[in-house]
Amino acid sequence: MAGEVRKLQFSDGVVVSEPTDLTAGLVVPEATSSLLGTVKKNKWQQKLLAADQGASGPIPSLTFNNLVVGKIYRVSAQVFFEMTGTTVTETISFTCFHSATGNIFIARHRNDGQIDVSNQQALSSAIFKATSSTVTFSCGVSGTGSVSGDNTRDQTWVMLEQLDNYADATTDFT
Repeated sequence: MAGEVRKLQFSDGVVVSEPTDLTAGLVVPEATSSLLGTVKKNKWQQKLLAADQGASGPIPSLTFNNLVVGKIYRVSAQVFFEMTGTTVTETISFTCFHSATGNIFIARHRNDGQIDVSNQQALSSAIFKATSSTVTFSCGVSGTGSVSGDNTRDQTWVMLEQLDNYADATTDFT
C-alpha cells in the first residue's frame, strides 16, 4: 500500500525498513535449503559426438574435466545406437563413468536378429556428487554396429550441469 513501510529481516539480523535501503549496496544472502535468498545460475556444457564410434573403448571427445569435488552435478545423454549385424547376441553399450562413484549409467542396445539395420535412441540422466574432477564416457561393441554421431543433437550428445541451486537429497517422497 502507498505510504506503508515494510520491514524485511534477514537471517544475519539486518533489518531493512526503507525502500532506498534495498538498493544501497545491501548484500542479499545466497539461497540454501533452509534460507530464501538469491539463487545462483547453473552452469552447463554440451558435447556432440562428431562421428560414429564403432569400436569398444573410451570416447575422449565426450570427456568433461574440471569438476569441483563436493559439488552436485547432473549428467544427461542422448545415445543413438545403430546395429548392422543379424546375430541376436550383438550388443552395444554406452557408459558414463565417474571415479569412485563408478558407473553413473549404462545404456544398452541388443540386436533383435533383424536382417536390416536396427536403430535405437536412448535417453539417460543422473544426479551425483563429484568425488573427482572428471566424467568420462565409453562405448562397448560386441558384433557390428556403433554409437552414432554426426556432430548434431539428432544423434549422440552429452550434457553436464553444475547444480549450484540444488537442495539436499531427501527421503520426503515416500
